[in-house]
Amino acid sequence: MTASPFDEARRKHRQILGEAVVKNLKSRGFEALYVPTASEALEEVLKIIPEGASVGIPGSVTIREIGALEKLRERGCSVIHH
Repeated sequence: MTASPFDEARRKHRQILGEAVVKNLKSRGFEALYVPTASEALEEVLKIIPEGASVGIPGSVTIREIGALEKLRERGCSVIHH
């Protein structure tokens, strides 16, 4: 598939928005980070959540899209949907 001439602009736009959200979350006491890809997001999730942990998952589409539920279960985590 050929890259669109707008791909870089879209990537940069997502990065700017993501970094702004992170800044605002941190200013309100949250821990947050921005990563540009789903695979990097999954990697960060797996760094944060230890093996065998109990994890509550709200209605997050993103968590499901990056494959986190399956990976957490593979690591012996108890995944609780709420």
